[in-house]
Amino acid sequence: MFSQPSDPKSDIIYDLNDEPHILSTRKRKKQEQELNDRAITDAHVIGTHITPVPKRINTFAPENTSDENTIPNDIRGITLGYLDDNCSDDDIVSETKTYPFAPTSSKKFTFFNQTDLPVTAFLKHVVHGNLKEAKAMLDKDPFLVLYSGRITNYAGQVIEGTGYKIALGAEDVSRKNHPKEGMADMIRPYFIKALKGDENRANDEISKQFKEQFPIDEFPEYYETDEIKQAEIIKRKEDTDPDIQQLETVAMAILCADAKEIIATRTGKQDKYGYDEYQLEVTGECAKALQAFREYLNPQGVIKSGKHFNAHLLITALEKYVGKQYDSFGGHWHDPKNLLFWRQVIGYIERYLPANVAQAFCQGLYNVTDGGEPLKRNLKLDDKSFFYPSDLASSSGLGFDHSLYSYYACRRAWPRVRRGADVAHCFVAYVKQKQQSFDCLCSLSKNSQGRVLHA
Repeated sequence: MFSQPSDPKSDIIYDLNDEPHILSTRKRKKQEQELNDRAITDAHVIGTHITPVPKRINTFAPENTSDENTIPNDIRGITLGYLDDNCSDDDIVSETKTYPFAPTSSKKFTFFNQTDLPVTAFLKHVVHGNLKEAKAMLDKDPFLVLYSGRITNYAGQVIEGTGYKIALGAEDVSRKNHPKEGMADMIRPYFIKALKGDENRANDEISKQFKEQFPIDEFPEYYETDEIKQAEIIKRKEDTDPDIQQLETVAMAILCADAKEIIATRTGKQDKYGYDEYQLEVTGECAKALQAFREYLNPQGVIKSGKHFNAHLLITALEKYVGKQYDSFGGHWHDPKNLLFWRQVIGYIERYLPANVAQAFCQGLYNVTDGGEPLKRNLKLDDKSFFYPSDLASSSGLGFDHSLYSYYACRRAWPRVRRGADVAHCFVAYVKQKQQSFDCLCSLSKNSQGRVLHA
């Protein structure tokens, strides 16, 4: 679902035949300076696996390489040579050292502890929608915009990229009336700081990262200059969208299920809004179809390009719910089939909302669209509970027991057609507002201009 992960590729490493394992002090200092000089453009960091990109390369990988979070012994030996004379191999594991690829940074971290890396902490703030925290890190170390890593979001998706690329994939961009609310827009000015005030290089780097996130062969609609052709590409993609095909399959399974497959039983309790609570029991072919739908949506591999969430999928599900399907499922919110579709289809899709979109849900979709409010970056529902399930492997909570209704606030709600219509209307409006800004970024990339702004 969403963006397909790229095939893993062998890392490019130094030609180890030309490098001694233990460097002399004089040679070490000289090479350390050279490394720092080219760090801005020649380094790529994934978690704790550092992959330099030198002028000479050797595609041979040493036999003692284990996994992507372990530095090969040969590389570790060379790395030790760049550290002070009193530093041992044990010190690398236990002590904190200055981040070697950002010479102006005072940030300390444990070399083999992924959670302590400044890149990892920065990317975590980006993917979790923590704009203030991400900005504070960039204020201290603008070089962070040039580094890539892997991070897991609240939905359990493993995402790889720079902070800017991850923000683009999450569509965390500003809207026209709120030009400072987007993560991507906040990050962009720091490129010029990281690249020593060179605006041309900053623009080139921004444009390059956009094109890496949305390759032209996979996303031609973002680069097509003819509006009619662009609309045709988008329509063709929507008509053949595999996510929508999976939605149609599970909706048909619910429609065709007999009364014994979907049973809704009153629990004898009411929620705080005075509505009867129901317990659902699903069996047979309908249960199998729901499980297949969940497995299809579950994260697979590493997402390296494209958008992290298919907004068209949620819009289509909401429109199906408030349309003819509502009547065909029984015509009442407490009919078993409507309960099931609302909770376990719409609700399960909501699990995969990017953090910034979930924050809009929590604030109330009406408030951020028709109400004109800027995004406030909060992930709490009206009862102060967290938006995302605490245990993604659990068969309860969001996507099983309830879905989330967002209008003036965000809360667990039973399915009524008006509620579905409210969410659909406001969510479509919110997506359109963000798409306008996204279209501007696409237009700039067509002209190879990243549109760097001064921080």
